Amino acid sequence: MANLKRGEVDIFIGGTERRLKFNFNALCELEKLFGRPVQDIFTEGNVGMLVIRDSLFVGLKNSKPDLNPEEVGYWLENDIDKLGEYTEALTTSLFAALGSVMPTGDADPTPPPTETEPETTPTSSGDSITSDS
Repeated sequence: MANLKRGEVDIFIGGTERRLKFNFNALCELEKLFGRPVQDIFTEGNVGMLVIRDSLFVGLKNSKPDLNPEEVGYWLENDIDKLGEYTEALTTSLFAALGSVMPTGDADPTPPPTETEPETTPTSSGDSITSDS
């Protein structure tokens, strides 16, 4: 059974049920393919066929290691009436995976303060005066 918390979704594509899975490496591969962060690609509201096909390819490689993008394109072409279903599974899987690898809103993004050296001011004699303020 697919584990949605890990970005896994089962879909019926290419004549069989397959597991769509986006682990950390798959997300990195998508960013490399498209040249921008995954969050940007899928939140712009302008996702084309190349993005759908190649994203499905990357997410399905875990279940079929010899898979190639053209084969995924062939599956999509043969089941074009299910494109909406595949796109929904894709976005569900991706955003679940992003939630599992991205920090949650509970985390404080501000780094803890570091101890700093007291400020020094050079004098004309070359000595330094330390400020305690």
